[in-house]
Amino acid sequence: MGNENVEENSEVTRNKNKSIISITLLSTLIIIMGIFQQLLYYNNFNLPIKYFTGLSELGLIISDGIFFSLPVLVFPLIFIILMSEKKFIHATTPESIKFFRKIILIISFVIILICIPVFFLSKNYDERIYPLIYIFFISILSFIIFIGKHLQNLISINNITGIISVLMVVTLLGTRTSNDIRHVEHGMYKSTIIKTKDSTYISTDSSFFIGKTEKYVFIYNKKDSTTTIIPTESVELITMKINSPK
Repeated sequence: MGNENVEENSEVTRNKNKSIISITLLSTLIIIMGIFQQLLYYNNFNLPIKYFTGLSELGLIISDGIFFSLPVLVFPLIFIILMSEKKFIHATTPESIKFFRKIILIISFVIILICIPVFFLSKNYDERIYPLIYIFFISILSFIIFIGKHLQNLISINNITGIISVLMVVTLLGTRTSNDIRHVEHGMYKSTIIKTKDSTYISTDSSFFIGKTEKYVFIYNKKDSTTTIIPTESVELITMKINSPK
């Protein structure tokens, strides 16, 4: 009896560790994608941002990426909770699998219900694309879970959920990068004013503010594809103007 309890506890620990590893890998992917997103964004403006980024910017990028992708982390968190329960470690019976599927479907339904009003309340296509991405991938996940007779245990359900989650993260952050670039190029920061000790920069259609770090402000000139890098210590005033995406 004692040996059975030891083996059962070991199995619980192993399963829980697998789920923790899954969410760690997914979070790491989100962090990498967030950093990659910044590299792609600034590379579009011929700016090697890696030379101008410090630890404070990396922390902001990481927190922003995780917050933006937060709904994707819901499913791995649920699996961590389930896999810590002894009664679920050998969950291969039809009743258990049905229970797990029901949990995934309920969570999916709740997220879709949240995304629908967000979609209709969004002001333009660029804002609507994100709830659409969630609805698309979560619908695929729900469909696979619902018809997936080959999913015979919690691990297999966890694996398919992980794959869908990864595809969702890549699509979300890739779409966001593309939208950010297009918005800035089409006048998102037009009329933004940056005043330094000896100059004043006003964002126009051809020369515009593209971003800043703790130590630098960046202004891109579309005509000659150059970026002016202004140390923040010389900046006296920044008047931000954020225009609606075109």
